[in-house]
Order: sequence, then structure tokens, then C-alpha cells
Amino acid sequence: MIKIIQYQQKTEWDRIVVSFQRHDVYYLHGYVDAFAVHGDGIPILVYYESSSLRGMYVAMVRDLSSLPWAGSIISAGEWYDMSSPYGYGGWLFQGDASDDNLKAFYKEYRTFMLVHHYVSNFVRYSPVLGNAEVMKQFGVVTDLGRTISIDLKSKDIIWNNITSKCRNMIRKAIKNDVVIEHDKPTPHLMATFKRIYDDTMRQDDAIEYYFFDDSFYQSIMDNFSDNTEVFYALKDGEIIAVSIILYGNGQMHYHLSGTDSAYRKLAPTNLLLYEAALWGHEMGFKSFHLGGGLGSGEDNLYKFKKSFNRDSKCQFSIGKEIFNNEMYLQLVNWREHHGMDFDKSSSFFPIYRQGFENLNENVAIMTGTDKPNALDMSLKKRKIAIYGAGGLGREVAGGIQRINNAGRENWELVGFYDDGLEKGTKVSHYGTVLGGMEELNALQEPMALAIAVGSPDSRKLIHERITNANIFFPNLIAPSFRILDPKTFKIGQGNIIQDNCSVTCDVELGDYNVLNGSNALGHDVRVGSFNVMMPGVRLSGEVKVGDCNLLGVDGVVLQKIKIGNHITLGAGSVLMTKPKDGGTYIGVPAKRFNYE
Repeated sequence: MIKIIQYQQKTEWDRIVVSFQRHDVYYLHGYVDAFAVHGDGIPILVYYESSSLRGMYVAMVRDLSSLPWAGSIISAGEWYDMSSPYGYGGWLFQGDASDDNLKAFYKEYRTFMLVHHYVSNFVRYSPVLGNAEVMKQFGVVTDLGRTISIDLKSKDIIWNNITSKCRNMIRKAIKNDVVIEHDKPTPHLMATFKRIYDDTMRQDDAIEYYFFDDSFYQSIMDNFSDNTEVFYALKDGEIIAVSIILYGNGQMHYHLSGTDSAYRKLAPTNLLLYEAALWGHEMGFKSFHLGGGLGSGEDNLYKFKKSFNRDSKCQFSIGKEIFNNEMYLQLVNWREHHGMDFDKSSSFFPIYRQGFENLNENVAIMTGTDKPNALDMSLKKRKIAIYGAGGLGREVAGGIQRINNAGRENWELVGFYDDGLEKGTKVSHYGTVLGGMEELNALQEPMALAIAVGSPDSRKLIHERITNANIFFPNLIAPSFRILDPKTFKIGQGNIIQDNCSVTCDVELGDYNVLNGSNALGHDVRVGSFNVMMPGVRLSGEVKVGDCNLLGVDGVVLQKIKIGNHITLGAGSVLMTKPKDGGTYIGVPAKRFNYE
């Protein structure tokens, strides 16, 4: 079950967050409140719960009609996108995070987002929680730079992990009578912080996003004071450096900071962070996360932070999710025609927001990469291969061409994989065999894959043998596919839908199914995974289909019939009664056929 905890439900929001053993301050309602005030979007808590697994994700939701170029095209409340808040977040799970449970979660999550008109999502995963790894099996997660965290187990560990140069700077600050004090966020401290911080940002030529108004700081005082400590450096009674430190559930975070430029040579921030770490140890915290460099690079900022723990190995990762491919491309097209200042080659995500939102300019700085990404559908061709070089493989190749010709995608078919054919074997005019499963699992870059094998059981087995996290499975949907009610249609991943198929209303299609052409699915039909429907199959209203079933050419299933698993329905047969699992049914009405 997926549900949304709305911004107004503060008590329920925080009750769920603290119920997760490894929760962090970035998930709490009080943290995101300040960024809602800042204009980053409307915060929501996405909550998932099954019998053995729970998950949560905090996001800032943006109505796409608010984009300057979208007002006359998109109605308010029609389409949305989202991003994890400034800082670190991502999905956090508790319970049995087995592959099967995670796959069930991700299927429901993507369907939920698609149905509720979310187009895309940008994720900043937490280096402290290390929660990016679990999501790599579902989509493209990019590891960027390292971040620095101070181990707070003991005072000796804190001091011994600091480089000799940084120790000398700490000693220098002490020698120059710099004194560190700290307090809760008060109006006087926050006003002083804003003055020093804004001056620091101006000297660093920071973009507008990084300048926060009074309401932002008021939100911290009103809603997050219990998780905030303000550390400041004094010289002759004057504040010369100040930092906002967040804390909770055993972790500290270096949030925002500024230094009076006239006193930088006294190294007040070195001493400030050292004293903050000592305070954290005394409070019983486990770690003090400082973050990384600008653009995730190993710049001077990163080197400064690393001087506090030369052995820190935290990894910062981002995720780019597209829930609705068709709408994403449409948004890109609209954005492209809005103005000339649009760089199609940019790694900015989502590309249709390029140049129109400070938050996403901040995102571009944080991601700091020019490397192409498999989900940058905007502009560059995306590579796709087909597993299976037989007749269905050629049909799927032709389907990919039609999808490209209709402007729905921009696939580059790189070739085929097949364990039954020699590498280099030509497959009509579509390409050659690139190898088998071994070569596929050895790929080092992201690539889409279509499984073009007609046997349901073989499709499932092939999918289970693919262990390469770089492989993802898009839906390949023919332009002629018709949906009577798109708002009630739910679909998983890896499905192949060929020409002239149709669904009516409240239809759900699972994962890795094949609709071979001219298939018709009536109202309230539910289809599981790894099913193959040959041309002309028709499913009447409220039919339920399990997994790994093969429905033959022009097969018909009458209303409300429930099909389990591993059923074969013969060509031209009409199924009028519930079949038993594993059986073959032939005729009108279809009866079980026993092989002698």
C-alpha cells in the first residue's frame, strides 16, 4: 500500500518518521517546512507498507502549470513532478528488504506515481544512510562525489582523524583568542547568521536560491529548534563565524555556515567544527556529517572538510526517475519551443525545467556531472537491445522503429543477445547478435532491454538470470495502442504492446507481458506478469490472469473468469470456466487437453 501523508498532517508525518529506526533529521516535518516557505514546493511524505516491509520518502511536489511556459498548456492540478528536499533523503526501508519485497514495492510505487500524474522525480540519496544501493536495481542511480563524516566515538578518535594541517589551524584559532559558543536558534543569532551568511554567499557568487529570507529562519526557530544548534566563533566579543548544525537520532549535520571575510585568516571555522564535534560526542551522537564539495567535486571546500577525517568514505548518489515517458518528452518539446536558451545536451534534470527554477539550478550544482545518463531521454538517443533474435525479436525491432517514427522515443537499437546463436550473426537488417547472457551481464553502462521470447516460462527464467544492475526494462508501447480511460490504467515495466491493442477502463497490467497485436482487454481486467497473448486475444470484463500464461491466437476468455498460473489456451479457443494451473485448454468451450 502506498499513501501520501500531506503537509498539513504534521503529527502523523513525524509519527511515521520516528517509527523508522534509522530515520534522519532530513525526513522530519520541521526540516522541510523551512524549504516549503522558501518556495521549493509542497512537502509530502510518501509512505509504503506491506506485511513485512515499510518504506518512506520525503518529496517536494511542484505543479507543472506554474512553469512560466506551461500556463496556457497545462491546467493547475493536472501534472506534477517532485524532488527530494535540499540536503539528503531518498527511500528509507525497514523490515524484510528481500528482492521480492523490493520488487513488489517498486512496482506499486511506479504505478501510483503514474496514475496520480507525477512525471519525474530527482533524488539526493543520503551518504550517511547509504540508501542509494538498494535502489540501483530499479533504475539509474549515479554515484557522484565523496562526502565527509566525522566519527564521534571518542575525543581521541576525533582528534586523531584530523590532518596535521587542520590541527595547526585549530591551534592558531585558539592562540588568537577565538572562542566558540553555541545556543538554540534565537532571533538575535539568526539575524546575525543571515548577515554573515549572505555576505559569504555574495563573495562566492552564489545563485539566488542560496539567499534565504526572514521567513525561512523564522520557520527554523518555530518548527525545528529542538533539532538545531547554532555554533558561533567570537573574537573580542564579536561574532566572526557562525554555523547552523542539525541533529537527531544519533546524527549531526553541518547545514549552513558563514564567515566574516576579515577574520578568515584566523581559521574560526576550523575551531568551530572541532568544538561542535566534541559537543556531539558529549551528547552521545555517532557521527557528524559535513557534506562534500561544490558539484560533488574534490575542490577546496571538499579538501577543507576532508581535513577533519582523512579516512571518510561516504558516497553521495543521485537518482533520476521518469514515471511517464510520454509526458516527459512532451514537456521537453514544449520547453524547447519556448525559448532559444535551451541546451539539449545538458545533464540538468528534469531538462524541461532548465533555466526556470532556482531550486533546479541548485540541483545542477549539486549533481555537477556532464556524463550522459540512461534516463536523459530528452535529447540524446537511448540505447536499447533485444534478448531473443528470432521472429518475435524482429517484430519487436520493427515496433521500436515505429515508436521512434511517431516521436514517442528516440531509441538506438544496438543489437541482439541470444545464447543460441553465435556472436556476430546477422538478424535481418536490424543488427547482429552481440553475445549471450554472459556478455549482457558484463555491460558496464546503462542500457534498456526488451525480452523478445515467446515462452512465458522462458521469459521469466531469462529475467531471473539478468543480474546486471545497469540493465533496465522499459515498456515498449506501439503508437496505435488505445486506452479508453488513461487515468485508470496501471502498468508495470518491461511490457511489450504491439500494434492495434486496446484497453478500456480500470485495467491493470503487471510486468514483462507481451501483447502481440490486436489484443482487447475489457473493463477491470487484471493481468499479472510474464504472460504472452498471441494476436487477437480478447479478455472480457473482470477477467483475472496470473503469471506465465500463454493465450493462443484469437483466444477468448469470458467475463469474470480467473486464470491462475502456467495455463495454455489453444488458438481459437473460448475459456468459459476457471482452469486449473498448469493445464492446456482447447476448443469451444475450452476443455483441458491431456497429452497421451
